[in-house]
Amino acid sequence: DFDPAATGPLVLDFASFLRLLDATVGGQQFFRPLHATNAQAAMYRRRAAAGQVCHADGFHEDDEINYDFFLKNVSPKLYPPLAPEDPPYIVFKEFLTVLSGSLRAARSPTGTLTRDEYVSGKTCSGEPVTELKDSMFFNDSNARLRVWDAFERYRDVKRKLHRYDQTDPPRDFLHRIRTFRSNEAAIPGMKPFMAMLNDETQDLLPIQIALQRYLCEERSGFAFAGDTAQTIAQGVEFRFASLR
Repeated sequence: DFDPAATGPLVLDFASFLRLLDATVGGQQFFRPLHATNAQAAMYRRRAAAGQVCHADGFHEDDEINYDFFLKNVSPKLYPPLAPEDPPYIVFKEFLTVLSGSLRAARSPTGTLTRDEYVSGKTCSGEPVTELKDSMFFNDSNARLRVWDAFERYRDVKRKLHRYDQTDPPRDFLHRIRTFRSNEAAIPGMKPFMAMLNDETQDLLPIQIALQRYLCEERSGFAFAGDTAQTIAQGVEFRFASLR
């Protein structure tokens, strides 16, 4: 029932912004309710450890795969197909920024670039895949083939561990918005924002920024502030040119 025109500015960190959308957009919520008791949380953890948790149970914020978790628990499972010269930090950034967090991935029915797009660098119509400009393997198709094979294994490990990464909530919300949107509103139950100001934009992925397009109808209603030299979100390779 939040009406920005009546109440004035709403200031949120990005985690709270995701919670707001999750509770508003139709469909199964991505995150588990915050009001879960300690006993419920402990039971959830035991079920997760026993492999008895499915997506319908939702995720807790602590289930996110950040770079530290990736380095310790996931990347050792990716060598091979990765080669010793493929640094885990660069690979993680490739997964999030190019393969699953880019604008093309956001528009894709599968939620990621396809294997052919990523390895060949061409779309099905022969056009260059512009998202590869953000790739650390731009000039090496053999390396991209290794990274793709590792990416498929990463997604399998992620499912088995019942974990999510930075790209999964916005991908889930975009799918739900497209499914439940009406002629009257992109997000039924939420009035459009008149304007949106993003600070520390350099810590966001393109797919996270694309999600905001459904909350503000005016293209001139967006303002972005940030410094690419101050990126602290590991796995993010941000360029302001991507916003265009």
